[in-house]
Amino acid sequence: MAEKDLYNLSKIFYYFRERYYNQAYTTANEGLKRFVNDGILQFYSALALLMDVQLHEAMRELEQLRNKPELTVATLLALVHGHKQHKTPDREAIAEFEVKIKELRKQVDDTALFYGAHTLYIIGKADKAMEYIERATKKNPTNIFALALKGWILIANDIAKESKQYFDAALKLESNFPDAAFGYAKYREIRSNFSQALEYVNRVLATKSDYLPAVLENMKLQLCMQDWEQCEDVAQRAFRIDSNCVEAHKYHYLYLLCREGNYTDAQQAFNRLLQAIDISEPKGAWQYFEISQVVARVCGRNSQILHQSDILLQRALELNSTNADYLIEGGYQALMATKMNEAIKFYKSAARTHADNMGAVYGIIHCQILEGKFAEAKQQIEFQHEVQSGNPA
Repeated sequence: MAEKDLYNLSKIFYYFRERYYNQAYTTANEGLKRFVNDGILQFYSALALLMDVQLHEAMRELEQLRNKPELTVATLLALVHGHKQHKTPDREAIAEFEVKIKELRKQVDDTALFYGAHTLYIIGKADKAMEYIERATKKNPTNIFALALKGWILIANDIAKESKQYFDAALKLESNFPDAAFGYAKYREIRSNFSQALEYVNRVLATKSDYLPAVLENMKLQLCMQDWEQCEDVAQRAFRIDSNCVEAHKYHYLYLLCREGNYTDAQQAFNRLLQAIDISEPKGAWQYFEISQVVARVCGRNSQILHQSDILLQRALELNSTNADYLIEGGYQALMATKMNEAIKFYKSAARTHADNMGAVYGIIHCQILEGKFAEAKQQIEFQHEVQSGNPA
């Protein structure tokens, strides 16, 4: 069974957490070559398709897994999420599934509750996931998957200080559980104890030296410790495992930009980064956005680098043109390039599609101030103050 291969499952969990959905899909399907027709791996394969917005294929595969006892709740939760992603959601189906979920979650065992919680965590509902994982750990305090996930959910809910005990508990039960080791490392990283975080990551590498998630976590921690040279060395190590590793290409590109200041080589690294995303995460809007955001913050308004940042952001918007975060970032980067009209368009687009997003509103106000439209900016600020205080005029 797939649960016996802790390294493969932890790799799948890692890619979901980092939003590398195509890599999660690939890893799940690699596991299916060993564990043929394994329901858990089939589920994560389908969930990866769902998160990669391949709705039709994902929901078809999820429907086929609904009768597996350990996946009854998880598949229904995933199907509800899938239906809500459609332009015209099937409200009747959603209501039917939600009724079944309420019934089932009172009856199922800790394993089914874990997969339900993990599904909610992956789709971005960590607060709701906590309800499920609390039940799972009460039913079975020795379920290592549930213990580790509870730690990750606490971190996602900004309660990191409580996560340590659950990662500890999971590792005491199974010392070679990468997901729990990464969780403990993340807890230490949040507390700026980078050397101890690195120690736990290196424990994973000591048992499996070519385990890419551990190599990548090592690389990130090297940068946290401001050791650029070691970070670059580990990135090169990652390339030897996977020449199209997006995370390694990203850090190599940043090394050339920030440490070396070598814009010529950085341009070549940027081109390879784009190729890596095209191959590894062709629908990875989040990856384009996240890298663009980082590059924009370190570019020093250099027009060449800012142009590269814009290319990344435009690719994200091509994949998801209504995402408020992407649109707001477009406004920010347009302002950096002194393109005021373009910035206003981005902020207004974000405000139209997400009226309650204050980032879009603040962006518009910022533009008004820069243009000297102080009366309009003041009026907008006063209006927002009235709305937020609950006393609209």
